[in-house]
Amino acid sequence: MLLQHGVQAPLFALALLALASGDRTIASIFSAKWLVVLGEASYALYLIHFPVGTIMRRRVEGHGLAGFLVDAAVCIGLRGARLYWLETP
Repeated sequence: MLLQHGVQAPLFALALLALASGDRTIASIFSAKWLVVLGEASYALYLIHFPVGTIMRRRVEGHGLAGFLVDAAVCIGLRGARLYWLETP
């Protein structure tokens, strides 16, 4: 509990101050093409993961890591499809 509230809050505050400082170095790091694509795709993953998990739960249940990997691969594939065919004009 101490780690969550006692240490992380000041670290997040410092991170926010650093990001809001307008430093071009930080801006250039976070504007890398692959980071921008991951950020855009994260919303698609947020929308996809629950329905896919609900549909696939019975199919992958009891398969351990292999079932998890299949579920993750389907979510990531659908996330990419949604990002490029539905969300990108």
